[in-house]
Formats: sequence, structure tokens, C-alpha cells
Amino acid sequence: MEKYKVINRTPIFKKNPNKKDVFGDVGTDTIGYFEVGDIIEVAKTGGGGRGAEMTPYLIFEDDTYIHGGNYNAVKVDDSTPLTSKEILMTRLTPKGFLEKNKNNLLIVGALVLGYLAYKKFNK
Repeated sequence: MEKYKVINRTPIFKKNPNKKDVFGDVGTDTIGYFEVGDIIEVAKTGGGGRGAEMTPYLIFEDDTYIHGGNYNAVKVDDSTPLTSKEILMTRLTPKGFLEKNKNNLLIVGALVLGYLAYKKFNK
């Protein structure tokens, strides 16, 4: 888990399926606040929102989250800290077809080669 230090008073959000926002999406409730200087452990990062730039989210194990970014929290546990935007971009960088399916393609290739060898030598 990554550790972040809160640098502004930051609301903690939780999705509420019974509440809808102006766009008809699932709404959120504010369930509390982190104060300046709090150290938090983040289970994963994500992004969302509307507009040209995604809003980085710092998501906790219980599916509550805060809006990340260097204006609310900064990473503290690495010797070369990354900004939330850099973390978000490394997690959201799309992988190519071969990267995603490398293991499955190797298995299919081995099966095809085995079948061809069986056909050739079983005459």
C-alpha cells in the first residue's frame, strides 16, 4: 500500500447508489474529513470526473476515496516521489494486445505445434 500525506483539509467520499447527481450518475456522500498532516494508506489509484482532464482519486480498501492530486495529498514513502498525475498515468497506460495476451498466445501456439507434430508423425 502506498502512503500519502494530506496537505489540505480533504473530504472523504463514498458512493451512494440511492443518490443521483445532475448527470444521472451514482452520487456521493461526504463521510468525513482528513486534516492537514494526516498520513493515509491508499489501496489503489484511479480517475474520473468530466472534462478534458481526469480527476485523480486515491481509493481506500473500503471503497471510500478522496480527490488526489498534489493539491490534496502527496506521496511520502518512496525515495523518488511521483506526483499523483504520474501515478495515474502509469496505471492507466494502455497495454498492447500482445502484452495483455502473451501467456494465452503461448499456450495456443504450443497446442497448434503439438497438433501439427501429432498429424505429421502419426501417419
